Amino acid sequence: MTVSGLFEYDVDLPKNTNIVEVHSVTLGDKEIEPDTEQGATHANPKWRTEKATPTNYIRTDNKTLYLVPAPIKAGDVVTVYASIKPTLSATSISTSFVEDYVDGIMAGALANLFNAHDMPWANPQRAMKHEAEFEAHIRDARNKADGRRGPTRRTVRYGGL
Repeated sequence: MTVSGLFEYDVDLPKNTNIVEVHSVTLGDKEIEPDTEQGATHANPKWRTEKATPTNYIRTDNKTLYLVPAPIKAGDVVTVYASIKPTLSATSISTSFVEDYVDGIMAGALANLFNAHDMPWANPQRAMKHEAEFEAHIRDARNKADGRRGPTRRTVRYGGL
């Protein structure tokens, strides 16, 4: 939720995860665009203190997001749509995630093992097979996350003559 005059927000992430990529950020029901601190400052040097409806966001680090300019209105919902991954220190991941993606996880692990050069188990041909399978699982997961895995509602508008 926005706070009037506050431009810096912590992103609430599941435990032991990091953001891989931000796909979009919405403020209320309107999508706002990514920016950089240099770009925002160039466009308006007072974006941190002047209040208005935010039109952009800046991802400063894994858990912090700046709204540009600082919100004038309190109570708007900020939603971040992002891909996440486990941190290097994570010792476990969600059971539902494993159940949904176990084949892809195994394909990626096997590709890495078979690509280990100078090891007795190295096998470039098998590594290529598992890499292709891993990439296919990634595409399927991305399509599922994008909502492209099911019926798509088609609409047609008449444009006139």
